[in-house]
Amino acid sequence: MNYGMQLNFKKVIGIDLNRTALQKAECNCIKMKQSGSKTQFHVEYADAVYFNIPADVNLVYLFNPFGKKTMEEFAHNLISHIQRLGHDIYIVYCIPSFKEVFEAYPGSTKIFESLNNEGSHVYMSIFRMRKYATIL
Repeated sequence: MNYGMQLNFKKVIGIDLNRTALQKAECNCIKMKQSGSKTQFHVEYADAVYFNIPADVNLVYLFNPFGKKTMEEFAHNLISHIQRLGHDIYIVYCIPSFKEVFEAYPGSTKIFESLNNEGSHVYMSIFRMRKYATIL
């Protein structure tokens, strides 16, 4: 959230099921506001699988947050949102343990990937997720 605030995003939203992490995120965002950030922020205790993604979201940042089953359920929520609203969303996925979940989506394009310092593991993948046409 702080990085988005440093980049002058219009708004950042943090969701988590860990109340301590949310309190820390909120404190960090308040400090950013006190330092002059104009970015709006909101933190919410919520499950990403069921979170009602706001219509104006265009970037989602994930830092290896879930197991595979939960990632698949989250991706389904996100894809449903994209299909419903029809606008692109970018996924910045650090330590992408289950990047194949996004790679399998027909509207997904991997636009960036970096390796860790040793060059042995993917550190970050960035995907552009688009609405895709379904054949009836």
